[in-house]
Amino acid sequence: MLHILRHHKPPERELSPAPPPRIDLRRPPVTPGRSVSSSSRHRIKSLSLKSAASDYFDYYVPLVSTPPTSNKRRAKSPFSGPSLSTPSKRVRKFKNISHLWEEEGVPVQVQDTRFKICARRLAKIAPEWSSASQGDDVVYLDDSGVCATDFEKLVDLDIQLQHNSYVISAKFNDVLAILRVSISLHSVEYIQWALGYLEKWFPTKLVAFDEVLANQQPETATAACIALLRQGDDAPLLKSAFYALICRGSEAGEPKSYSLNEEHTEMLTAHDHRQMLKAIRELAALWITAAASPTLSHLLPLCPTRAETIRPAPIVCGYPRTGTSTSTSRGTQSTFMWRGTQQFEPPTPRPTPGPTYNPTSRTCVSHDAEQMMCIHARLVHNSGMLRRFACDPLRGLRALADLRWEDEGLCGACANARRAVWRAERERVWALMDGWFEGDWDSG
Repeated sequence: MLHILRHHKPPERELSPAPPPRIDLRRPPVTPGRSVSSSSRHRIKSLSLKSAASDYFDYYVPLVSTPPTSNKRRAKSPFSGPSLSTPSKRVRKFKNISHLWEEEGVPVQVQDTRFKICARRLAKIAPEWSSASQGDDVVYLDDSGVCATDFEKLVDLDIQLQHNSYVISAKFNDVLAILRVSISLHSVEYIQWALGYLEKWFPTKLVAFDEVLANQQPETATAACIALLRQGDDAPLLKSAFYALICRGSEAGEPKSYSLNEEHTEMLTAHDHRQMLKAIRELAALWITAAASPTLSHLLPLCPTRAETIRPAPIVCGYPRTGTSTSTSRGTQSTFMWRGTQQFEPPTPRPTPGPTYNPTSRTCVSHDAEQMMCIHARLVHNSGMLRRFACDPLRGLRALADLRWEDEGLCGACANARRAVWRAERERVWALMDGWFEGDWDSG
């Protein structure tokens, strides 16, 4: 019996079938080497997740997201890898400007380009041609001499002025194009805008004009700007533009050659050339008068250190004397007869100089004409300053004032007095140019 029990095997248990693998429908399966963030549980937002979902498309079903039950932010799972999706952008609200363009556009033909502008904006851009539109008729602006590229810049400017509140930054050639098309279309508002914006390059104030001449590069289209300013009839800007053209020479003049594709080649007229040549003669004469020699005695006060360094005249002793003097052809002989009763009177003592008086100290050289001539010749003539600013007295007088005259032997009072005279001369020259480039000034 024991033998039978020892070799008896218990019956084997029947194994139950293995349960199917649990599939988390909230998260796509992760392949080796690829991780999925928690933010992609409810929707696929990148191509990488779409490709991952396509491999398991048979059993991957995205669920509709439900709002969380609590206000607490759901913690990120520590087992989730780096995010493969881009962060969602915040929705921004923009100003709706559709009400400004609700009107039906009017077709406008400029050369080989057709624009479509609402009637209200066309009346502002081209007031004389806006009334020509009747229904669907096309408004042709070819007869006004308008270029398509210039008109496009004007339309872009009109859009920016209507819908943008920031300061508009335009280039020099773009402003010239807007001024050109505004003059052709007789748009007074945009003519005033272009003339006001051109003051950035040609200021009407001397202080601002100095900064422009010193810092900005010369514009190659200054001659074209003068031709347009002549049509716009702006005398202050004409003065600044002409002076920039004169003092900068060929750097700001007309280009040497125009390209074949360039449509606008405004040139200076004969009237402009005559006025410019006369202005060059006047400016050269003013510069030579102010800088050729150091003679400014009629404009400068007396040097304050000169009176301190001159010794006072000796005091004559009071010897009362009587006598007669006889004159002959050979000379003058004097015979004095002294009174024996008169006693000798000692001379009046010289007043003691103050502590600042030092006859041996360095004196100002302003009263030494020969030495001042040598200093002026070295700083102005030999350095080439007189020739360099031959037609530019504004910058030339400023360069004279910037020299270190104290290092050449002048006292501070004399150096500052000369600087004041040169600055006043600059103001006078700038005011004198007001009527040079308008009217019949060249007839004189």
